[in-house]
Amino acid sequence: MVKNLGEKKWYKVWEPGVPKVVEPQKSLPEYFKEIAHTVPQKVALHFYGYDMTYGELEDAANRLAAGLTGLGMKKGDRVALCL
Repeated sequence: MVKNLGEKKWYKVWEPGVPKVVEPQKSLPEYFKEIAHTVPQKVALHFYGYDMTYGELEDAANRLAAGLTGLGMKKGDRVALCL
Protein backbone atom coordinates (compact mmCIF):
# COMPACT_ATOMS: atom_id res chain seq x y z
CA MET A 1 0.00 0.00 0.00
CA VAL A 2 1.35 3.42 -0.96
CA LYS A 3 1.49 5.69 2.08
CA ASN A 4 2.26 9.11 0.65
CA LEU A 5 2.19 9.58 -3.11
CA GLY A 6 3.39 13.18 -2.84
CA GLU A 7 6.88 12.29 -1.62
CA LYS A 8 8.07 10.62 -4.85
CA LYS A 9 10.43 13.01 -6.67
CA TRP A 10 9.49 11.82 -10.16
CA TYR A 11 5.81 12.70 -9.65
CA LYS A 12 6.80 16.33 -10.33
CA VAL A 13 7.33 15.46 -14.02
CA TRP A 14 4.53 12.86 -14.27
CA GLU A 15 2.29 13.29 -17.33
CA PRO A 16 -1.19 14.55 -16.45
CA GLY A 17 -3.81 11.83 -16.47
CA VAL A 18 -1.34 8.97 -15.89
CA PRO A 19 -2.30 7.12 -12.70
CA LYS A 20 0.34 6.80 -10.02
CA VAL A 21 -1.03 3.46 -8.84
CA VAL A 22 -2.38 0.75 -11.13
CA GLU A 23 -4.31 -2.21 -9.82
CA PRO A 24 -4.00 -5.05 -12.35
CA GLN A 25 -7.17 -6.89 -13.33
CA LYS A 26 -5.30 -10.20 -13.78
CA SER A 27 -2.07 -11.76 -12.61
CA LEU A 28 0.97 -11.97 -14.89
CA PRO A 29 0.48 -15.75 -15.40
CA GLU A 30 -3.15 -15.10 -16.39
CA TYR A 31 -2.08 -12.50 -18.96
CA PHE A 32 0.60 -14.85 -20.30
CA LYS A 33 -1.80 -17.78 -20.63
CA GLU A 34 -4.33 -15.56 -22.41
CA ILE A 35 -1.82 -14.33 -25.00
CA ALA A 36 -0.38 -17.84 -25.46
CA HIS A 37 -3.86 -19.16 -26.27
CA THR A 38 -4.82 -16.15 -28.42
CA VAL A 39 -1.73 -16.01 -30.65
CA PRO A 40 0.34 -19.16 -30.01
CA GLN A 41 2.34 -18.76 -33.24
CA LYS A 42 3.44 -15.18 -32.50
CA VAL A 43 7.12 -14.80 -31.53
CA ALA A 44 7.50 -14.24 -27.78
CA LEU A 45 11.30 -14.38 -27.53
CA HIS A 46 14.07 -13.69 -29.99
CA PHE A 47 17.51 -14.65 -28.69
CA TYR A 48 20.68 -14.98 -30.78
CA GLY A 49 18.74 -15.80 -33.93
CA TYR A 50 16.38 -18.28 -32.26
CA ASP A 51 12.68 -17.47 -32.11
CA MET A 52 10.35 -19.02 -29.54
CA THR A 53 6.61 -18.61 -29.98
CA TYR A 54 4.14 -18.00 -27.17
CA GLY A 55 2.86 -21.55 -27.66
CA GLU A 56 6.36 -22.99 -27.33
CA LEU A 57 7.11 -20.80 -24.32
CA GLU A 58 3.91 -21.89 -22.59
CA ASP A 59 4.76 -25.53 -23.31
CA ALA A 60 8.26 -25.06 -21.84
CA ALA A 61 6.83 -23.34 -18.75
CA ASN A 62 4.31 -26.15 -18.27
CA ARG A 63 7.04 -28.78 -18.62
CA LEU A 64 9.18 -26.96 -16.04
CA ALA A 65 6.20 -26.77 -13.66
CA ALA A 66 5.45 -30.47 -14.15
CA GLY A 67 9.10 -31.33 -13.53
CA LEU A 68 9.19 -29.33 -10.30
CA THR A 69 5.92 -30.93 -9.18
CA GLY A 70 7.43 -34.33 -9.96
CA LEU A 71 10.34 -33.46 -7.66
CA GLY A 72 7.90 -32.81 -4.82
CA MET A 73 7.52 -29.04 -5.09
CA LYS A 74 4.13 -27.68 -4.16
CA LYS A 75 2.35 -24.32 -4.19
CA GLY A 76 4.10 -21.90 -1.86
CA ASP A 77 7.52 -23.59 -2.05
CA ARG A 78 10.40 -21.38 -3.15
CA VAL A 79 12.62 -22.11 -6.12
CA ALA A 80 15.87 -20.40 -7.08
CA LEU A 81 17.01 -20.26 -10.70
CA CYS A 82 20.69 -19.82 -11.54
CA LEU A 83 21.01 -18.94 -15.20
